[in-house]
Amino acid sequence: DVHTRSTLFNLAFVHQRRFLAVTDNAGNFISVTREFASLLGYAPSELVGAQSSQLQPAELRPLYASFMKMMLDLLQQS
Repeated sequence: DVHTRSTLFNLAFVHQRRFLAVTDNAGNFISVTREFASLLGYAPSELVGAQSSQLQPAELRPLYASFMKMMLDLLQQS
């Protein structure tokens, strides 16, 4: 069922030894691996729910926002 598959995916994702992060359409982190969080100097629990753009230097946030909008537009077209 969907719940079982979702649970298995979450378990597999959390235990990855790679730098992975999942965000929602607004750019908020939904899930991050320990390695991803550690690379940035955070615990995973500190990043989940945080806005991904806040990790960008202030001067690059407009460029980051444009990039994220472009990616979302492309995903919605497919």
